[in-house]
Amino acid sequence: MNAVIDNTHPLAFGMRSELYTLRFDTDVLQPDPDLQTVGYYEKNTTNLLVAGLATSNNLKHLAGNTFAAVKPMGKGKIVFLLDNTQYRMFWIGGMRMMQNAVMLMPSF
Repeated sequence: MNAVIDNTHPLAFGMRSELYTLRFDTDVLQPDPDLQTVGYYEKNTTNLLVAGLATSNNLKHLAGNTFAAVKPMGKGKIVFLLDNTQYRMFWIGGMRMMQNAVMLMPSF
């Protein structure tokens, strides 16, 4: 799946503004003012699927929705990563988000 990244956010530090993700399901977060959206799927369903197989209904469901976000909560933050960023340790693009969540986010 083709995704857009806000690489000005600490969760996406060191990443490009575009990311290819690997999906096994259709779990997403709806854009919300309480969430700091860091990554969302391409809004145009024609450009969303890079490789593989997905139904048109699933593409419509994913398009424009959030898969990586941060929500301030009390004195901390909740980090949402809905992709399996560590899948078989070969998916380098999203792996950095997990590293940033653990190493950088506690400082911000």
